[in-house]
Amino acid sequence: MNPSEPSVTYRIFQHDKDRMGDDVKVTFPQWLLATTALLSLLVQGCTSSDQESSLERVDISIFAAASLRDVLLELGSQFQKEHPNLNLVFNFAGSNTLALQILAAPKADLFISADEKWMDRVTEKGKILPKSRVSLISNRLLVISNSQSNWQIANATDLCDLEFQYLSIADPEAVPAGRYAKSWLKEIGCTENSLWEVTREKVAETMDVRAALNLVKSDRSIIGIVYRSDAHVSKGIRVLHEVRPTNGPYISYSMAILASSREKEATRTLYQFLLEQNTIRVFRRYGFISKS
Repeated sequence: MNPSEPSVTYRIFQHDKDRMGDDVKVTFPQWLLATTALLSLLVQGCTSSDQESSLERVDISIFAAASLRDVLLELGSQFQKEHPNLNLVFNFAGSNTLALQILAAPKADLFISADEKWMDRVTEKGKILPKSRVSLISNRLLVISNSQSNWQIANATDLCDLEFQYLSIADPEAVPAGRYAKSWLKEIGCTENSLWEVTREKVAETMDVRAALNLVKSDRSIIGIVYRSDAHVSKGIRVLHEVRPTNGPYISYSMAILASSREKEATRTLYQFLLEQNTIRVFRRYGFISKS
């Protein structure tokens, strides 16, 4: 053996009744020691990797109003970077459609409604986790037209004489954006009737507010009533009039964790994230209005 190679001393126990233990010098080649050290590092690395991969990936199902699509997709991406083991699964639709789905078969973890009344329906049926319901953000209505149109109005009553072919709104009997629009139109007086009575024969109903906006974008003879947040992220439209809270319905988005959620702890992490001030600032950037 090469005397320059390092040696390791072990104590070998000989089970004699007279003596126990002699020091025996055992010399290992340096390449063997290096190989052993490398294997030890590889084992540690594999163990660490196995621990990371063993983190269970959890799906959180979010039922959210269609008008929240753009902002929630951005916030969802940010949230998943901070919580890589939590996967967000979105279902965007009119709040009425989502509420009915929850009442029929509650498979979601979190519900965000553009209308307090639909959240009331879900609450009354015992579908939400007690004390989890909160008012998240607010919104406003806008009257819009195609960007190629030449219409201009100074105030809401100018709509009484505006010559358009159709008025595009979400279903006024069910979808929150449509109900808000109808409520506001009823408050605007024309010569003999309300603006709703004047325009109701021209109303083109859509399944949700995004569909109403897209209809306006497709034809410059159509005007529409949508949320401020929808117009904020859309090209191809012009804002004709903004409905101020003093002259129109108060629009409140509410959020709650569903009682049937199988991932309550993970869902509450997302819930708290959506209430943070940094998150609310993102909502405002998309045209929503903070509650405070």
